[in-house]
Amino acid sequence: MEEGAGNTAYIMAKIIFVKDEQGEFQAYDFVHNLIVKEPLMATLLFQGLLQLEKAETRKMSTGKQILPDIHLTIGKSQAYSLQSTRIETSIDQPIQEMKIHFKDKNCRLIYFTAFSGTETYYCFAKGYFKDKNPFADKMGSYREEAKRIFLSRVKAELSIGVEEYDFETLKELAYKNEGIVHYLDSFSAGIGQFVFSKRIAKKWSQLDLALKSDLSPTIIERIEAGDPDLTLRMYQKACQALEVKANFNFDEITAK
Repeated sequence: MEEGAGNTAYIMAKIIFVKDEQGEFQAYDFVHNLIVKEPLMATLLFQGLLQLEKAETRKMSTGKQILPDIHLTIGKSQAYSLQSTRIETSIDQPIQEMKIHFKDKNCRLIYFTAFSGTETYYCFAKGYFKDKNPFADKMGSYREEAKRIFLSRVKAELSIGVEEYDFETLKELAYKNEGIVHYLDSFSAGIGQFVFSKRIAKKWSQLDLALKSDLSPTIIERIEAGDPDLTLRMYQKACQALEVKANFNFDEITAK
């Protein structure tokens, strides 16, 4: 059941990188190296991060934060996929994991949330290539870090993040890679961002959109991922379900 409009407040999101328990910006360095050494994995990661950043979250009157889950797939065999999973959830600081699967490689990023007024901060703390989370025993320290950032922001004693370790710097690096920018600026990736934003605005899950459009959940994941191997009819059915009149000119998307 959806909450009434009077019971929610819309919160803008921001991705930041924070120090881990060793006092290092390990997640930032991990993503930086991913862009340089594994650009194909980085393309799907950036599609997910951009969606996370653009999605409005909702804060209920109870104080609970409603956060978007990101599930993206490229290819029928799901050889390329990204999904976010909640490892541990509390009212104050939910801890989540973003997993990227690329053929025979897997990498994961640990992040938590910190709230301040009208902003939600997705705080990335760790990244690694192992299937098993080697930092499970560090969850307590992540919660403490989230609490520290949250309280410092509320008290306006400290700024969040460090300028040279910000998401904008990583975006600039990513857009210097021809393969990554070719994907992010592609027609199919643009449709993915478009469909995602319209779905989130309606407070629908991917399953909701799948049922309303008569498409499978996997097809919705592929649309939002920017999978280029889809038909125009699939895009049209998704937009019709979202009650959006869209014109696809294969160089831009216009909607009413």
